[in-house]
Amino acid sequence: MARYLGPKAKLSRREGTDLFLKSARRPISDKAKFDSKPGQHGRTSGTRTSDFGLQLREKAKNQLRVTDAVKLAEGQGMPNWVQVDASKLEGVFKKAPDRDEFGADIKEALIVELYSR
Repeated sequence: MARYLGPKAKLSRREGTDLFLKSARRPISDKAKFDSKPGQHGRTSGTRTSDFGLQLREKAKNQLRVTDAVKLAEGQGMPNWVQVDASKLEGVFKKAPDRDEFGADIKEALIVELYSR
């Protein structure tokens, strides 16, 4: 599996909000300028997202696999560390889950070994 190694503040600037991709020690306003989009023409390109950009961001919501996953998750129940609004297809990560809130079939040692290579 590959990791994204590119500039993380650039992604937050493109979306116009903090995506929490950098460390939580400093606020994102210290790390990136949100008044302009990233790139050479970011200052003059305007703040309005194009129609294509809006369609692209709304595309994951209309896909069949997304709606099926939401229906399946509603049937199984949501964990208490996530708040999900299925009608809007939005979710909020409320807190980091504890170890006892995960399923018993997860082996952390294997995950750590995989990513330590």
